[in-house]
Amino acid sequence: MLKKYRKIIIFVLVVILSFVLYTIFLKPQTDQALLQKSGPTEVDTVGQEIIDTLNRVQSIKVDKSVFNDPLYLRLRDDSRPINDQEKERENPFAPLEGTITGVDIQLELSDGENSDNENVESEDTEPEVQVNNEQ
Repeated sequence: MLKKYRKIIIFVLVVILSFVLYTIFLKPQTDQALLQKSGPTEVDTVGQEIIDTLNRVQSIKVDKSVFNDPLYLRLRDDSRPINDQEKERENPFAPLEGTITGVDIQLELSDGENSDNENVESEDTEPEVQVNNEQ
């Protein structure tokens, strides 16, 4: 009877062994880091920094006489409200209607250029442009 279930028993043992090895060696260690309690010194240090910052903010004194200064009173607001505008296009990144996509431009050498791709300056000659539209 053992021979009959031998393959099944071996398969179950391999699965159990692989699960145990995974949990021991390969499982992420973040669970342990979450369970560890931070020491009281870390909490006290952070708390003390917050208290010190609050004390510094509360000790700030503002001289209110600045707001009564004639120079301050002469300041004026020149801002203009932004009017609502209609949307031009639903998707600004979509291709424009009537535009050609996939254009292949080829330049041919004219008489003013030599075969070494060095340009000979000539005001008369311009390169010929051919446009092939592949759609």
